[in-house]
Amino acid sequence: MTDFQEDGVESLESLEDLADADLREDETSDPELAAEEGLAYVPPTDPPVIPADNKEGIEIAAGFGATSLDEPYDEDHPSELLTPEDEMTARVREALRADAETSRYADDVGIESDGGLVLLRGMVDDLEDSDALVAVASEVNGVVEVRDELEVPGL
Repeated sequence: MTDFQEDGVESLESLEDLADADLREDETSDPELAAEEGLAYVPPTDPPVIPADNKEGIEIAAGFGATSLDEPYDEDHPSELLTPEDEMTARVREALRADAETSRYADDVGIESDGGLVLLRGMVDDLEDSDALVAVASEVNGVVEVRDELEVPGL
């Protein structure tokens, strides 16, 4: 799988080796191998995307990181026509859209803001999704508190 370059640094032979490099011994990113061998399947992390003006319709927003929490949210957005509450709501929605874990909920979750208070409402699949939405919203500059009024089916 791996070999060593002349300087003693380990190198990966293929893209598949690179994808599997962060997996534990009992995990795989191959769904068929996971089913056959009884290993834990770990899906690849897709990059967060944003709508684009080009014909493809999307652009990669923040690289291939697992989460946008790795970097502080960029607050330099054009906002001349927005009230402070609308601007905060827009920045929270953009942060949710830019994070791989929360991007699918960005347009469906209700977001209200008043000063530094942000209220999240709507339906999510599970508590982990709810926690991820709250974590991303909490990282937006100017957010002091996030109130979680998200609903999980069956709870």
